[in-house]
Amino acid sequence: LVDMTGNHTITASLDYETDGTFTFSDSSDYATVTGDIATIKGDITMSGWVNLGSRNGPHQTILAQSLTYRNGMALMSAYHGHGPAVWISNSDGTGDTLVTAGSSNVIENAGITHVAATRNSSNGHLRLYVNGAVVSSGTGVTGNLYNTTSVAQIGREYHSSGYGHNGPIYNILAYN
Repeated sequence: LVDMTGNHTITASLDYETDGTFTFSDSSDYATVTGDIATIKGDITMSGWVNLGSRNGPHQTILAQSLTYRNGMALMSAYHGHGPAVWISNSDGTGDTLVTAGSSNVIENAGITHVAATRNSSNGHLRLYVNGAVVSSGTGVTGNLYNTTSVAQIGREYHSSGYGHNGPIYNILAYN
């Protein structure tokens, strides 16, 4: 794991393989990231290259901006019976907005896939991309996201640690 900015502290709990790679295979496989990645509250883009195996829970999270339920933004490779999804909190943590790729865009066992989401804070517009194509969009909360923590997680759900990503996560970007 490499922080390309040098501004974060990464702590990993992963299964290392004999070939030098590591896997996300259950809820105990994740990395926490402290620093400004978790505190972006306005416009935000999240992106990740993943290879999702069979689901081990209803949500498969690539990157969650917070450890706390109804905080920040989360990029998921699967959401219940749907494919990838993006979830954001509202301005006070009492609600949320979810945009899913739908059941026709399921990426389980489909090989390496690029999943990305963008959020425009001035109009609340969310866009969800799979392999560069917009697969879904919606309007969520305008203004700043509600986020009370400064710790993000890679490979594990923000509100239930039982929802771990199952498969490799090759590259993650988050920026405003």
